[in-house]
Amino acid sequence: MTKATEAFTVRNDAGQLVTFSVGDDVPDDIAVKVGEHVLDVKPDVPEENPLEGLDFQNADEALKAALEIAATQAEQTGEYVKELEDEVEKVTAERDNLRTFKDTILSGNLEDLDLDALRKEDADSNDDKAEGAPDADLFDPSKHGVAKVLEHLEGADEAEDARVRAAEKAGKNRPGIVGNDE
Repeated sequence: MTKATEAFTVRNDAGQLVTFSVGDDVPDDIAVKVGEHVLDVKPDVPEENPLEGLDFQNADEALKAALEIAATQAEQTGEYVKELEDEVEKVTAERDNLRTFKDTILSGNLEDLDLDALRKEDADSNDDKAEGAPDADLFDPSKHGVAKVLEHLEGADEAEDARVRAAEKAGKNRPGIVGNDE
């Protein structure tokens, strides 16, 4: 857990907006979603002096012990920073993929949409689901007429609209749904 150095609002894993004020404790699952500029990411350093109470024969022994402690703390901090950098890289790549997908959908230029890559990515992300369990909640445009599909799209959010239109484009590719003039 770390502390917020400035106020910010973020969505938690349940999709709810959560606001943090300066000095608030920020749970690790939230901390990985926000930048270091709003967090106090200094390593935990013990408040007590680890050298206190030790009997040193000379200053060299004290310095050597202090350097060993500092090296251990630096190593731990480096490992933590590496973990954060890896997580930032992963989240940045996911964000960039989503932006590209959104821009492609909004531009209407679906020819640039790599449906095979999307299907593979979707299959990879669903590895945690039970094998062979169909997602019965998803609307399949190929099983409905144009009017029913358009009716479904009227009440759909952007993601569902994009998913259904991409499925239609990959399947029946009906002009009344995907907007082709062919």
